[in-house]
Amino acid sequence: MQHMAPDKRRELDKALIEGVVKGNKNAMNEIYKVYAPALNGFIRLFLADPNDVADIIHDTMLEVWRKADRFEGRSSLKTWIFSIAKNKSIDRNRKHARLKYSDELIDIKDDALNAAELFNLSQETSVVRKAVEQLKPDHRRAIHLSFFEDLTYKEIAALEGCPEGTIKTRILYAKRSLQHILQNLNK
Repeated sequence: MQHMAPDKRRELDKALIEGVVKGNKNAMNEIYKVYAPALNGFIRLFLADPNDVADIIHDTMLEVWRKADRFEGRSSLKTWIFSIAKNKSIDRNRKHARLKYSDELIDIKDDALNAAELFNLSQETSVVRKAVEQLKPDHRRAIHLSFFEDLTYKEIAALEGCPEGTIKTRILYAKRSLQHILQNLNK
């Protein structure tokens, strides 16, 4: 997804969702074009099978088309779409009983490296992505949403259905784990 100023993105998303509410297929196609690639990466955090991922993207976009009039604008369009995708992914996993979720809520000062420092440990994005894949699922999602999707802690907490402090803790532990993984890879 191309980067643009948040206000500009919100304005464009508002126009697109209003178009979808009116039945404008071009607006829906634009939403698909903008958000499907990011959805693919996000859904893969829940599902391993590429066919399942494709199904969830399709089901998510179908729900956006059908329920666009229910989008209230309290969150960003991206967060709303990701929330739909997350729920559909979890439902798919429940049917197959593949995942167990656990939350840790510990209020600790974050003294781990920041995102830029972590990425400086390794120049290749593929190495970082491979390191991220080694994290626990809840930590991997938090890092993915924060680093790769540029969501705020508040947006991630809303999407994950947990307190913002839990997200901060997950990211803290994930960054520490990533630091360790990347340092070991660079030895």
